[in-house]
Amino acid sequence: MSSSTESIQLNVEGMTCANCALSIERYLHRQGMENIQVSFADDEVRFRLPKDGNLEKVIDGIEHIGYHVVAETGQEPDTGLTRTQKKLIFSAILTLPLLLAMFLPFGILHNPWVQFVLCLPVFLLGLWHFGRSGFNSVRSGIPNMDVLIVLGSSAAFVYSMIGLFSGLGPDYLFFETTSTIITLVLLGQVIEQRSVRQTTSSIRALAALQSGNVRVLPSETGPEAKAVNMPIAEVRKGYQILVEEGEKIPLDGFILDGIGEVDESMLTGESLPVGKQAGDAVTGGSHLLSGLLKIEVNAIGKDTVLSGIIQLVREASQDKPPVQRMADRISTWFVPVVVILALITFFAAYGIWHIPAKQAMLQAIAVLVISCPCAMGLATPTAISVGLGRAASKGVLIKGATTLEGLAKIKRIIFDKTGTLTTGDFTLRKVDVYETQFNEDEVLDVVSALASRSTHPVSRSLTKQLGAGSTTALIGVSESRGMGVEGKTQHGDHWRLGSRRWIDERTFNSLTGDADLFLILNDKPIAGLYLDDTLRPGTAELITYLIQNGIEPVILSGDREQKVEPIARKLGISKWYSGKLPNEKMELVSQLNQERSSAMVGDGINDAPALEKADIGISLVDSTRAAKQAASIILLGGRPDQLMFALSLSRQTVRTVHQNLFWAFFYNVLAIPIAAVGLLNPMIAAGAMAFSDLIVIGNSIRLKVKKLAIKGYPIQTEPGVSISPKVAVGADSEAS
Repeated sequence: MSSSTESIQLNVEGMTCANCALSIERYLHRQGMENIQVSFADDEVRFRLPKDGNLEKVIDGIEHIGYHVVAETGQEPDTGLTRTQKKLIFSAILTLPLLLAMFLPFGILHNPWVQFVLCLPVFLLGLWHFGRSGFNSVRSGIPNMDVLIVLGSSAAFVYSMIGLFSGLGPDYLFFETTSTIITLVLLGQVIEQRSVRQTTSSIRALAALQSGNVRVLPSETGPEAKAVNMPIAEVRKGYQILVEEGEKIPLDGFILDGIGEVDESMLTGESLPVGKQAGDAVTGGSHLLSGLLKIEVNAIGKDTVLSGIIQLVREASQDKPPVQRMADRISTWFVPVVVILALITFFAAYGIWHIPAKQAMLQAIAVLVISCPCAMGLATPTAISVGLGRAASKGVLIKGATTLEGLAKIKRIIFDKTGTLTTGDFTLRKVDVYETQFNEDEVLDVVSALASRSTHPVSRSLTKQLGAGSTTALIGVSESRGMGVEGKTQHGDHWRLGSRRWIDERTFNSLTGDADLFLILNDKPIAGLYLDDTLRPGTAELITYLIQNGIEPVILSGDREQKVEPIARKLGISKWYSGKLPNEKMELVSQLNQERSSAMVGDGINDAPALEKADIGISLVDSTRAAKQAASIILLGGRPDQLMFALSLSRQTVRTVHQNLFWAFFYNVLAIPIAAVGLLNPMIAAGAMAFSDLIVIGNSIRLKVKKLAIKGYPIQTEPGVSISPKVAVGADSEAS
C-alpha cells in the first residue's frame, strides 16, 4: 500500500443489509478509494483515502445516497436516539389516530381531509427516508427493499389522493395504509439495527477491553511515587503501569515486578488462569485475578495482540463464501422481478378476473410491501459474524467466511507431529559420546552453541535446558529444513547438529544405539542425543472425536518410521507418513487434497508450504511466523479441544446459514402468491415484511449460545505419555 494514502474509519448509520453495504462499497470504488471494507453489522466503513482525496466530499456522498455518518475516526458515536428512531416516533404519533379511526367512532378521524393532513407528513418522511436510498440503489445497479416500500406506499397515497379529490368516497381512501406501511417498516428497521449489532457482540466485547484508563508510574519512581490515571490512548511504549487484583491488563508488555494469576480466556479461550511473574509477557485484554503487577508496556494501538485479533476478525467478516455470492446475485434481480409481479397482479386481477380496481390495487401493493430481499442479504453475513465472533472469543482466529464454510466440509485432517500432536517441549535424556577425545561437557557446549541459533522447537527446548551460554564460537550458522543446524569455527571445523541424513549409510550402521539427534564434526559423528517428548494433553480425545465424526486423521512427519508408527498406533491413526522433507510434505498434501477435502495442522517453517497447499491450513499460537501467515486458522490456546470446537462451530454456522436462506426463500415464495390473490391486507403485509428479517437475525443470534455437538467435550487434560521421537533441530517444527 502506498504511503500516500490515509486510513479512514467511519461509523455509518442506516445500513440494514448486505445490499446497503454493497451500495456504499460501489460508491467508494467510483470515488477512487482503496482497501474498502463495509460492515453493515457494526456500522463501520473502512477505506484508504488517496493523498489528493477529499474526505468531506466522500462523507457528503455517503449522506447523499441515503446513509448518515455519525462519527469519524477517533470520535465516539452519538449514544442518543438515532435518526431512524426519531423518524419512527414522529410517524407513529401521526399514524396512531389513523389506525384508531378503524376501530373507534370518532367522526373527526373519519374526515378524509383530516386523514390527509395526518398522512401527508408521514408519507413525505417515508419518501425522504426510503426514497433517497431506493433511488440511489437503483442508480448503483442494486435495487433494494426501499424501492418496494416507496412504490407500495406511493401507490396507496396517489390512489387515496385520486379518491379524495374526485369524491369517490371512503372505499378509495388508503391514507391509513400509506402511513402504517411506512411506520411498520421503520419499526422493523429500528429493531433490526439493534438485533444486527448483537451479531457482532463478541467482537464488541473484545474491543471494549481497549477502552478506559490506566495507572501510569512517573518516569522517576521513588518510595513516595504515586501512579496517575491516564487514558489508554495516551499511553506510550516504555511506560510503566500498575495493575491490581481484579483489574484488566490494558496493554501488551512484560512484568517488571510482582506475581499473579491471569485470566486470558477472552483471548485464548483457556478457562484456567495462568501464573505470571517477573519477566513473563502479558497481553492486553486479559484480567488479573490475583496479585499486583508492575508492567512495562511494549506495544500500543494497532500493534497489540488484541488489536490484531479484532482487525483479523473484522477483515474475515468481509469475506463472502460462495453461498453468500449466490444470494447477492439473486437479491440484485429480486426487486425488478417483484415490481413486475406486482404489475401483473394488478392487471390480471382488474383486467382478466374483473376484480374491482380498489381490491386489485390493494393486492398489487401487498405484493410490493410483503416481499423482502433483505432477508436473503442478511441470511449469511449475520450468521457468519456470530460464528467468527464466537470463535474469536474462544481463542480461534478464522481468516474469512470462506474458511469457516470450508472447515465444515473437511473430511481429513493431516497433522504435523512435533509441536502439534506432541508438546514440542523436549528434554535431553542421555548423551552417547562416540569419540574418546571429547567428553560430555564439551559435546553439550557445542550443542548449546548450535541450538541457541535455531528456531526449531527442539532447539528451543535444548537451549532452555542447557542455557544459551557457550564457549564455542561459531560463524556462518544456518538451518537446513528437514536436516538441522550447522556452523563453522574460526579454525574451519564444520559442526552440524541434526538428523541422520547428514551421516552416510555405512557410518550410520556402524553406530550403536538409536539416538534422536547427532552432533557431527567434519562429517564424522561425535555424539548421539536421546530426547523425550510428550503428547499434548487431550490429543487422544481429539483423534477419537475426529473418527467419530467421519474425519480421517493422518500423520505427516519428517521423523523416522520407527518413531512415527508407535504414536500413530497409540492414537488409533491408521494412516501415517514418515521421513518427509518440506517439499515432499507439500506434494503429499496436494495428492491427499485431490482425494477428499483436507486440512493441515502444523507449526513450523517447514510446514508453511504444506499449510498453503491444504484446503484449510491450521497453526498454533506458538507456531513460527511463516506457519501463522500460511494458515487460515490460528488456535490461540494451542489446545486440541479448540480444533474440536472450531469444527463443530463451523458446521453449526453453515447449518444456520442454510436455515436462514431456506427461510428467506420460503417466506418470499409463499408470501408473494398469498398477497397476489388478495388474502393479505397491505398493512398486515408490511408488518410481515418488517419482521421477517428479525427471524433470520434471531436465528443467527441463537448461534451465540447454542450448545455445540462435541462428543466428550470438555476434554480431560490428563498428563501426556512420554515418547522418544527422532528429530532434526533445523526443521523448525517437524522432526526430520
